[in-house]
Order: sequence, then C-alpha cells, then structure tokens
Amino acid sequence: MTARLGRIVARLAEPVEQVSAELVRKINENINPPTPVTADDVFVRAMYVVSDQVNSFGGRFPADEHARLAELLVDSPVLAGHRKDKLPLARTFHAVTLSKDNVHWVKSYFYWVRAADGADSLRDNIDGGLFKECSIGFTFSFAECSICGRDIRRCDHQPLEQYELDGVTKDCHFNYRQIDRVLETSLVYRGATPGTRVSRELAVADQAPAPQMTDWLPALENMADLPPADRYLVMPYYESVPIRLSYHNHHLEVARLDSAQPLSSLPPHLHRRIHQGVTERNRPLEARLVGYRGKERCSLDDVAQSLAGQQSQVSRLVAFLVPDPVHRNTVACQSNQDIIRVMPHRVCDRRSLVRTAGEIMTRDGVEVWALGEDDPQGFRLPADQIIARLSNRYVLYTSPHHDRASLVLHLTDETVSFSFRQFHLGRFRKGCRLIGHRIDNEHVESCESTHPVVGAVKQIEQVGGAISVDCDGPLSGRLCFRPARLHGQQCVLVYRTDRAGSEGGNHEA
Repeated sequence: MTARLGRIVARLAEPVEQVSAELVRKINENINPPTPVTADDVFVRAMYVVSDQVNSFGGRFPADEHARLAELLVDSPVLAGHRKDKLPLARTFHAVTLSKDNVHWVKSYFYWVRAADGADSLRDNIDGGLFKECSIGFTFSFAECSICGRDIRRCDHQPLEQYELDGVTKDCHFNYRQIDRVLETSLVYRGATPGTRVSRELAVADQAPAPQMTDWLPALENMADLPPADRYLVMPYYESVPIRLSYHNHHLEVARLDSAQPLSSLPPHLHRRIHQGVTERNRPLEARLVGYRGKERCSLDDVAQSLAGQQSQVSRLVAFLVPDPVHRNTVACQSNQDIIRVMPHRVCDRRSLVRTAGEIMTRDGVEVWALGEDDPQGFRLPADQIIARLSNRYVLYTSPHHDRASLVLHLTDETVSFSFRQFHLGRFRKGCRLIGHRIDNEHVESCESTHPVVGAVKQIEQVGGAISVDCDGPLSGRLCFRPARLHGQQCVLVYRTDRAGSEGGNHEA
C-alpha cells in the first residue's frame, strides 16, 4: 500500500460587508461627523419603522404624513427599548417612503461605528433575528378621528371601537397629524405597528414614486390656445374621478368620463346618497368624485384605491356636481347632503379669466370650459401658467397639517420668495411677527395638501433692503419685509404696520 502525504491549507474567512458609496455619502452629508467616515468604518442597517396601518394604540400614520416623517427621522438617535437614560446605539441618517404589498411604509437607515464597544454584538443580534422589531418616539399636536375628523381627545369616539356609518360598520382609529419632532427610534421586543422589522435590505432606489395626475383634460401650455368665447366657466381642478350621472326608469347609472366604462365599484351607500341627493334628473349630469380625509383632499391614487375596495387615506367620497357648460345651468342638489355638492365655479370673460382663475385655483390649477358651444371642450389651466400671468400679486402656500408656509411676491420687476417654519395666519393677522428666510423661486415649499391662495399687491415701496407692500386677500394690510439676523444667520422679519392689524396682537418672533 502506498502512502500519500499532502498538506491541506484552510482559512477561516468572514465575508466582507460592503457599505455602498451612496450610503457613506449620505452619512457624511446628513450627520456631518467630525471625522468623515468611510465604508470600512461603519455598519449600516435599515428599519421598516412606520406604516399606514393602525397600531395597537388605535393610532395611524397616514401616507400623506410619511414624507414629512422621513425628513424628521434624519439625525435622530437609535436606542434600545426607548431607554433615554443610556447613550444611543446608532443614528438614523436617511429615510424614504415606499409601498410593499399595498402598505405604505417609512424606511429609515441607521449606522454605527465598527470600532465601538459592542459593535459586533449589535450586528450579530440584528442579523441573528434577536433584535427584530422597532418603534418610534415622536411628538404631535392633532389626533384626527377617523369617524368625524375632529381631535379624538375631544370627540365622543373611542379608538378601536366600532361605529355604524351609512349602514356600514367601521373601526375607529385616529391619525397622527401635525407631527412636530421625531425624538428617537428604538429596537424593541414588540413594535406597536404591525410588521415593523429591522432589515439588511439597503438599496436606496426603492422610494415610492409620487402619485401621478391623469390629465383626462388636456393642459394648456399657452392661454392663446384657449378657444374664443364670450364667457367661460371656471372651476377648481381637483384630483378626482370624473363621472357622468344619468337616469333611466328612475335608475341611476354612473360611468367614468375618462374611460367610458360603468363605475361598477361605486360603493352602495354612495350610490344611494347620490340618487337621493340629485334633484335634476331630466338630463345627464357630470360630477367629480373627490376623496377626503377629514377636511383634506386625498390624492387620485387614494381615490382609485378606495373605489377598488382597498385600504386608502379616504374616509369619505364626495361627488361635486358640475354646471352644464353649454347652457350655464347650475345643477341642483339637496342642501343637507354632505356627500353630494355643487362644484365651486365662476363665470367670467376672457379679460378677467386669469384673475378669476387665481381666486379659486388649487395647486393643480383650474378647469376652463367655453360657454355657448354645442360641443364644448374643457381644458386644465395649470397653476404655474396662472401665477406667471399675475403681476403685482402674491401667492401664499400653506398646509393644514404643518406650520410651514411659503410666500411668493410677484412684483412688477421681480419675483421674491420667502419660507416660514412657524406660520399661523390667524396670529399673523393679529400682529404676530414672523421670522422667515428668502429662498430661490424654484425651491418654494409645497406639499400634496397645499392650497395656494392668491391676493393682490396694490402698492410697493423698497427702501434699502426692506420691502413694504399693501396687500388684499388673506394678508390684507400693509406688510414690511426687513432683513435681520438670528443666531448669526441672515433672515427676514415680516410684520404688519397697519393700525388695524397691530392692535391687540401678540408680538412674537
């Protein structure tokens, strides 16, 4: 027997964990550590930390708050079990919004230093499934009841209880609104929101795309292309499903104008309420189905999900009846119906079209219909086209759920834009002073729930770096924009100088 000798060489190898250059860049940009980190310096993991599902407390983060929440998450500490008596384990440096299995999520990315004590142990516990779920600590101001839209702390409804509305049983919950601050995120033994988890999925290209409008009405790029007419019907352009209502043998039939298909998914209680509310049944009527959460209009995607019976932000659907653009007939409905209404509208000539549109436009603009035509064609006039033609006007952008606002002054020779972080129109009217910052015109802050309001600038004075203007509309009065410095940074002090606005007001910076 021949003996064969040889040598076996074995190496114990641990796979090298590679952090992408994009994630490293975000850490250095968003956290700005004293010594910039490299891919070899850090461990990175992600949390599916917040969804739009109801949590164990009866609370819910609606999807339209997720973008704001993602901003607030950046630079927040990561703790263990919400223990604030210990230093953080890691720090959040990036967050995105996304959708998985028809659930909207906020996904946050956090890092910790490899050389720190316990770094390998933290990594092993996460990757081994021991540190599996997560939670969030935050402050907010408004708990919106899903039943009535009021603050649930002041209404008669109770979270996680059931209530019957229009013959349908609904579970009550409340929405976290006016989120002020994210205090921390934590690794916990059990998350309040279903499905929270810590993940090694570190791709950063999975952010959910913004909802897209479907332009069933063509958008006008130039007002010169608008058909000539003596009068025009102007209505706010809502993200909505356009429908046609018709009656045959006392039976209501509903069809979509953008697909010419029957709307078979119209909820039975909505079908019944529309049938009861319409008083004009001799001719087909047009309407726009608009989704609402409380007083806020929802996106078109949410309306489509609601009609398909899927979970969405929509707490109720409202049918806005449209006046007949041929005969200028205003439609009629029962005044006590909260689910069917007449669309806000104005009738004007071509000379006053821009001014009229500016008074009732939404962030998406207005619908314009030429009156008197046998076969009228409607158009959408985008908001930027309207604003671009408004000289000596201001546009105020506000949100019902955030204290942020933007103000754009369209003056004769220039356009000037300002942003404000603590804005309250009522207090400002009473004399409260505002601290803002001048911003580039293309960076005007707005969000999905923003509704632009337009007013006239009647008189303009510029002395040095200060601007003084006389306004009408919501900012009615004489306003002064004066350069100032706060904590060593350049800012703008805005206040009213008219007597009516300053009497009895609180003067706060």
